[in-house]
Amino acid sequence: VLEARRREMAFIRKEQILWGFTLIIVVSTPVIASFATYATFVLVSSENIMTASVVFTLAQLFNMIKFPINQAGQLLGKLALGLQ
Repeated sequence: VLEARRREMAFIRKEQILWGFTLIIVVSTPVIASFATYATFVLVSSENIMTASVVFTLAQLFNMIKFPINQAGQLLGKLALGLQ
């Protein structure tokens, strides 16, 4: 019984570490994508100037697509669990 419990705890530990990395990716991806978009906008042309209207428009667009992207990630995770 103790050996089975030890294996179970090792599996749960690995699962929680994987869940932690997944959570970090889910939380940080929108921030990184926003920063990359703003940087690309500014660096593509010297005529592109960051104004409040540009920043808030892009922020709103990223807010709108954040939920579907997160749902797709969760569906892929559930699919992976289902295939085990």
